[in-house]
Amino acid sequence: MRVMIDISYDGSQFEGFASQPHGRTVADNLGEVLNRIYKQKVNLYGSSRTDSKVSAKTQYIVFDPPFEIKPDNIVRAINAIAPKSIYCKSAQLVADRYMPRHNVEYKTYKYTITSEYAPIYRHIEYYVRQQLDVEKMQIGANYLIGTHDFGSFCSANTDIEDKVRTITKLSVEAVNNRVVITVSGDGFLYNMVRIIVGTLIEFGLGKADPHSMNQILEAKDRSKAYATAPAHGLMLEYIQLEGQND
Repeated sequence: MRVMIDISYDGSQFEGFASQPHGRTVADNLGEVLNRIYKQKVNLYGSSRTDSKVSAKTQYIVFDPPFEIKPDNIVRAINAIAPKSIYCKSAQLVADRYMPRHNVEYKTYKYTITSEYAPIYRHIEYYVRQQLDVEKMQIGANYLIGTHDFGSFCSANTDIEDKVRTITKLSVEAVNNRVVITVSGDGFLYNMVRIIVGTLIEFGLGKADPHSMNQILEAKDRSKAYATAPAHGLMLEYIQLEGQND
């Protein structure tokens, strides 16, 4: 049987989730922890990638244990060794060859913008001094709900040809001195959420007409959308796996 763990992490401490030759990543750090627990190399597979400095409340990871350790003991062992920026919430046994990334029904991201700078939140909120017009931002957001080609909202150097994705929810809400953008969908292109947020900010600042979102979407051209919002305001909030209760 494989083991699936659910972790959360402070992305400000890492250069993204996925392993890479250079840089401190979540996968590399967690791999080192598992190697210490099992006294040998353990390969792990995540349910989602996150960019550098992006945090996550939930990230499902599977690995093949060289020998059996009870799930509760795995959780305790990981949290005893892992850096404080990574926390294991749970562990369970799953079927051999189970891959969470192939069983994702939808993901939810939240992006938080604040007009009141507080150093304690600087790694998880994006500071924009000007007040944003939430109603205009929501008008623009409504054009993106549904199934579309999101070619205008992915990094220009992406090598993915199929840019069709489905967004089931995209809300913009004012909460105290913050604007919280919540987006749920079946999958996201590289930088997609951050480009959407950057474009909505232009509407909120009154620098662009929110109804122009339809033309931006139909253009399927990255140059037609606006700047990519900074990574640190983004949080991978939730992952719904097939067969999992909401």
